[in-house]
Amino acid sequence: MSSTTELASAFIEGAPPGELPDVVADQATHADTESGVIDVQALTSDGTDIISSLAPAFERYNEKQLATVKLPGSSQEVIVSEFNKVEGNRYFDPESQTSFEVDHTTQTASATQSFPLESQNADLIKSLLKSLGVHAREHYPSCSYGVYPAEDDSAVAILLVANRYSPNNFWNGRFRAIYQVPVSSTSTTLTGKIHVDVHYYEDGNVALNTTKPINLSVPSVSAESIISRIATAERDYQEELNRAFVRTADGAFKGLRRQLPITRQKVEWEKVGGYRLGQDISGSRGITRQTRAPSPIPPFTEVAAAMIGQFSRFVNSGAGLEKTLRLVQAVAQIAAVFTVGSTAVRLTTAKLQLALTRRFFRFFGFLESFQRVSALLGKAGMGTVAGWLDLAKWTCFGLYFVLEDLTMLHAMGVYAVSWEAEVMRQANTFWFYALALSLAGTLYRFFSAPVLPPNSKKGARKNEKSVPAGPDTAALVRQAIVDSCDLLIPAELLDWMPTGDLVLGVTMVVSTVVSGRDIWVGV
Repeated sequence: MSSTTELASAFIEGAPPGELPDVVADQATHADTESGVIDVQALTSDGTDIISSLAPAFERYNEKQLATVKLPGSSQEVIVSEFNKVEGNRYFDPESQTSFEVDHTTQTASATQSFPLESQNADLIKSLLKSLGVHAREHYPSCSYGVYPAEDDSAVAILLVANRYSPNNFWNGRFRAIYQVPVSSTSTTLTGKIHVDVHYYEDGNVALNTTKPINLSVPSVSAESIISRIATAERDYQEELNRAFVRTADGAFKGLRRQLPITRQKVEWEKVGGYRLGQDISGSRGITRQTRAPSPIPPFTEVAAAMIGQFSRFVNSGAGLEKTLRLVQAVAQIAAVFTVGSTAVRLTTAKLQLALTRRFFRFFGFLESFQRVSALLGKAGMGTVAGWLDLAKWTCFGLYFVLEDLTMLHAMGVYAVSWEAEVMRQANTFWFYALALSLAGTLYRFFSAPVLPPNSKKGARKNEKSVPAGPDTAALVRQAIVDSCDLLIPAELLDWMPTGDLVLGVTMVVSTVVSGRDIWVGV
């Protein structure tokens, strides 16, 4: 009996996401057989009697997989884990301050009771729940999360689980993230693991089981800082998985496929004896080439020729080519939002590669920035508000370029470093400050510009002094639009103002078109 229980327990604990009910079903259905899931009752002679002896296996599975249950009278799903276990089969939810009993076999909750959170870190837990909720709802459409005291109340555990089940399409998936943050030590380090489990079982069995260890330093024990680091780690891992999927699809999986013959038609092997080389196999009495007279190319109009020449000069200039790549990157980012599957993965990869390519164009950008700083320091009008804003802006831009350059080898995959995320966070902070200062300087010049009288040449006296030209208000408006749009990018990367890929893509298109206008006119 013990060996039978151990065997059945192994089946329970190895159940794919969302398929535990199939493992313990009374009868194995056709779908179960296709998915490789055979119910444990059919494997033993004990029938339903074995279920009661499998209670520990069900409990281990639910706690390890962060199973979710609905509280009675509520649509809210809460997590079952080792971190929120009270005793026996009772668990608690800090957000609703409720404890509940769990039937691990059926994954149902009952017998709810009031359970006030008693912890010296109660305020931190509540603020973490609020920030984690914003992050979870933005990035995971169907998810549950929780924050619990851990390690004898000397740390907090942050849990997040997102499930996507699609049995009609023969796949199920689960994302799990478990983090712990000490709150009593002087140096705060965020540790944990991210698990991604996907099971695809149409005409076969393909499973993805990945685990990503997380070990990051946190600047301060605050909800905003901790959740920001978590969001960065999860985004980086998602991009890493996307790149791996593309490499697998274009490499290993493509190599497994049988290639079509040169005619691009399937060979009917049962009729291969009747094929004649170069005739039936080509789908005709022979492979013939039809020669068509080349159609005359219509002459370009003067407007078309001028536009092509203008575009050629634009993309052959460094600034114009960078703007073109930026526009393509923005379009790819927008398109990725409205696509799914391998197409979305390819578009996301294209976006990331274009972003990396554009970094080479600004690799020495710090030289120009610090040259401008030097010129401003020796300028007579340095004491003005506009002068100080320009000085601060170009200083921040220079620091941004320097810090970004330090992570170039990491971004290229040549030399990975553990401090890349922190350096890029500081770089993006300086980028945000630079754009904010640029916007402030533009608005200051716009509103402080003198109102010039209309320049009427008729009747003007010859000895009248000419009025000095004021700032180009149209150029100031364009610069304000560009700075406002670009400001959202570092704000999103820093999780200060989450906007989503669609909004970022649209604002990138706007700022690229507006800022590229002057380059287009100048080439």
